[in-house]
Amino acid sequence: MRSRSQLAGLAAAALVLPLAACGEGGGEEPLQFWNLLSGDDGRFMQQIVDDYNDTDPEIPVSFQPAPRDDMYMRMYSVARAGSDIPDVVLAHNLVIAELATNEILTPVEPLMSEQPELRQENYLDAAWEAGVYDGAQWGIPLDLHGLVTYYNVALVEELGLEHILDDGIVTVEELLELEDELPDDLYATTAWFMPGLIYNWQYNVGDGVGGAAEDIDFGGDSYVESFEAVKALQESGLMAPEDSDAAQVFRSGRSVFHPSGTWEISAQDEVEGLEWDLTHSMQLDAENAVNQFESHSFVQMADEDRDLERDRAVADFLEFVRTNSLHWAEAGQIVASRDTYDSDAYAEYPQSFFTQPENEGLLVTDNFEFAPYVGEALWDEAQNVTFGRYSIEQAVERMNSSTQARIEMVEAP
Repeated sequence: MRSRSQLAGLAAAALVLPLAACGEGGGEEPLQFWNLLSGDDGRFMQQIVDDYNDTDPEIPVSFQPAPRDDMYMRMYSVARAGSDIPDVVLAHNLVIAELATNEILTPVEPLMSEQPELRQENYLDAAWEAGVYDGAQWGIPLDLHGLVTYYNVALVEELGLEHILDDGIVTVEELLELEDELPDDLYATTAWFMPGLIYNWQYNVGDGVGGAAEDIDFGGDSYVESFEAVKALQESGLMAPEDSDAAQVFRSGRSVFHPSGTWEISAQDEVEGLEWDLTHSMQLDAENAVNQFESHSFVQMADEDRDLERDRAVADFLEFVRTNSLHWAEAGQIVASRDTYDSDAYAEYPQSFFTQPENEGLLVTDNFEFAPYVGEALWDEAQNVTFGRYSIEQAVERMNSSTQARIEMVEAP
């Protein structure tokens, strides 16, 4: 593992950020719960925290949201300082490998010992496995979230496109068959999340985004097939313009399909007159369909001054979340707790589609240490390919170069 002294370059920018004060045990100061829920979804977790505090626990929880990048910089900062460590953090699973490798995190097995129901059998397998790295359990899952395919029910019926959804899977090939078949100013798909789809398709037509740094090659067959697919959608006129507001295009009835995140579910419901539904993420190969999702996981930072009483309180809070996660479903998330997703109440939420027995096996997560770098490279360059600013070959060279440079920087002694 890289030593903490090697984190100076990564954490330096964080030193100027204000830090939330953390209590020093004794059960008097609330548990400091850092999280990245600074957007609209934060209110749903705030409600869960409030409900927990209403049970009058010995140590209540203080909800401490922050923008994602700010929170991760703060984690590096307090790790470097060795003080003001939060009691529990809600993080993306894709950062777990990097944080664990850099000795920022500590495994959560002690929390599992305090609350025996915090175990894999009580969670979605894919969500639980998202917290596993190098043989240890680093996270307790809250949810899964990622790209799904929204569709306009009225347009599907009006245009006779039910056959596209007969297996619940929308493929690029099926969309390309709509070329010259749609009315003017109506698109088959919105454009914004093409980079995310390309990432997901590496699990659909490839072996994933990598298991080691040397596995990353944006010129591999699965990437090239993916780039060619999005280019074909754009060149055929089936994709909405790059500068259009993807959500608005869909909600105004100008696109039949809309690849976007589960987090848009509540927003779709608020659009008057929009009859919508959702299905699996768009695929290249229907025979090998997967829903590649990410997870929010509860993690703990390494702390030489760990307070066992506060850790017991953290375990109590996580057990409460496990059995009281329905509010989180209101945020459009696929709740990881079996106690919730097996309930009749959860079945009323659209995202329960993904935890139905016939669909649960399609859920995939990863914890590849350099997966975030792959995702960032795709977001930097994929739209340049889609809209013809670079050739596939040019974009591949740029992505391979930038990604390897980042890896070399973090692996430097």
